[in-house]
Amino acid sequence: MKSVLRQHKIQKRHARIRNVTMWIMFCSLLLGGGAVALLMVPQLQLEHITVLGQETISMGDVERVVHAELADRVLGLFSRGNMLLFRTSMLEARILKEFPTIASAEVSRSFTSRDVQVAVRERTLWGVYCMSGAEETSDETTPAQCYYIGTDGVLFEISPRFTGSVIFRVTDYRQGGTAYTLGSRVVEDESREKIQYMEKFLTDKLSVSVREVVLGRTYNDTIELVTNEGWYVLLDGATDVKPRANDLLLVFEKHTIDRTRLEYVDIRFEGKVFYKNK
Repeated sequence: MKSVLRQHKIQKRHARIRNVTMWIMFCSLLLGGGAVALLMVPQLQLEHITVLGQETISMGDVERVVHAELADRVLGLFSRGNMLLFRTSMLEARILKEFPTIASAEVSRSFTSRDVQVAVRERTLWGVYCMSGAEETSDETTPAQCYYIGTDGVLFEISPRFTGSVIFRVTDYRQGGTAYTLGSRVVEDESREKIQYMEKFLTDKLSVSVREVVLGRTYNDTIELVTNEGWYVLLDGATDVKPRANDLLLVFEKHTIDRTRLEYVDIRFEGKVFYKNK
């Protein structure tokens, strides 16, 4: 008798398990089918594109990249243009990769208007960056060695090889012939901030402009700021520029220095300023 009751209980348990399993499968199919249907609904497809903030870049070029992103397929089936699958971060990364001229891109979407809005900020020109020896390289088949550089230290466009002091210039002796590519950050933030601080300081305090920055000519971390008067300020990666700039100003204020004969001023050492005449 006990054996029959036990067998009956086991059969009921198995029946419950089968029912639960069937219910789970049914719900899964229902949810999966609903999700697939939802991803195919035309009303959830992004359609309109708005581009803001572009200056030198064509709006049509940015729209082309957006259209390409929306046309991509997820799992080979579903359009990336579906609002539920669209990822703003992926489009932002794609735009930045496609356009080195763009410093930042912010993408948003509207569920009501089905609009993709792209707000871009282009890089501000700092000057021309050239690797040492670019002036002597005239073979057009060689990799580009001069680029326009933004105020953030990033290369964003190939540049002609300017000569003289027509435009502010960064000349790099550090790379030994290794070519950079567009989008490369060639002046790190710490060095760039020092250079730009000294540029402003020299202009404000001495009415002198910096026409060229020379990187790594003496040692790999040395920086020379060549002024429009022909002399240069020498610093390096360890220089704390704010107190050293004040030391430099103090020397000019307390000593009679003929700047027409000056070759350089060295502010690399704490509490000391060295200068040399030509």
